[in-house]
Amino acid sequence: MKKGFVKTLSKSAADIRLFPLKNVLRRYDKHKLGCDLKAGAGVAMLSFSMSIAYAMIAGLPIKYGLFGCIAAAAVSGVFSSSRFIMFGPSNASAVMLMSAFASLGLVTEEQRAGAAAAIVLLVGVFLALASVFKITNLARYISRTVVTGYITAGAMLIIANQSANALGISGIKNSGGKFIATSEATLRRLDEANWQAVAVAAAAVITLFACKKFFKKLPAQAMALIVPSAICALIGLFRELDLAYINSISVSDWGITLPNFEAAPIRSVVFASAAVAMFCVIESTSIGKSLAAKSAERLNTNQEIFSLGLANI
Repeated sequence: MKKGFVKTLSKSAADIRLFPLKNVLRRYDKHKLGCDLKAGAGVAMLSFSMSIAYAMIAGLPIKYGLFGCIAAAAVSGVFSSSRFIMFGPSNASAVMLMSAFASLGLVTEEQRAGAAAAIVLLVGVFLALASVFKITNLARYISRTVVTGYITAGAMLIIANQSANALGISGIKNSGGKFIATSEATLRRLDEANWQAVAVAAAAVITLFACKKFFKKLPAQAMALIVPSAICALIGLFRELDLAYINSISVSDWGITLPNFEAAPIRSVVFASAAVAMFCVIESTSIGKSLAAKSAERLNTNQEIFSLGLANI
C-alpha cells in the first residue's frame, strides 16, 4: 500500500519541475537581460505602490505588503515556467485575507500581524499539495459568475473600508468585512472630512485616469502615488499640512516572523487558509490562462501553483 501511494504521488507530480529556470538561463543573452531590466523597473514601480495599498486593505503593516511582494517575485520566479502568472499580493487576495481576519475575530493590527504568518504558511502548504495532486484542475468547474461576484463584492468592501482614509476621517473602528457597518460609520462623520486629504485623494484619482488616458506608457498606479506625494512635499515646504502619513520602513525591519497558531483557533485558521488558497488558484490560473491564450501558448497550471505555494511557504 505504501509503494502504491508513493507511485501515485510520483505520477501526480510528474509534470512539476523543481528548477525550470535552468531552461531559461540556457537561452539567456544580453538582449533579453536589457528587456528584463526595463520590464523589471516598470513592474517594481507598480508593485511598490500596490503592495502598500494591499497591505493596508488587509489591515496589516505596509512592510508585510512590500516584503511579501519581494519574496513572491524572488522565489516564484525560480520555480515558475511561465511569463503569464502574477505573483504577489492582489486586491482580491487582500480582501480575502481581510475577511479571514474578520472571521477569526482579529480586530487590532497586532493580532492580524501575529496570525498572518500562520495563514500564509498554511496557504503555501495547501497550494503545494493542490499542485502535486492536481487538485488545481477542479478550478475550471467554478463559474465565472461566482468569481465576478466575489471580485465585485471585494471592490465594494475596499471602497467602504478606505473611504474614511480618503476623506481624512480618523478614529473609525475597523469593522472588518462588514460593508454596511463601515459605510454607516463613515457617513455619520462626513462633517469631519479633511479637505486637504480629499484634495490629495482627488489628485491621485485624476493622475491615475490621466495616465491611463493620455500617458499609457507610464505606470499609472505608481504615478498616482508619486504625483500627489510630490505635490504634498512641495506644499509642505511653505506651510504645514494636516495629513496623516504612513510610517517609514527600512531594511532593518526585515526579520523572521514565526507562525503563531495560538492567535486564533487552529481549526478556524485552517479553514480560512484553505479558502484563501482556493481563491489564489482560481485567480492565478484564470489570469494566466487568459494571457497565455493571447500568445497561443499553454499554461502548466500545476507548475505555477506549485511555485506560488513555495513562495508563500
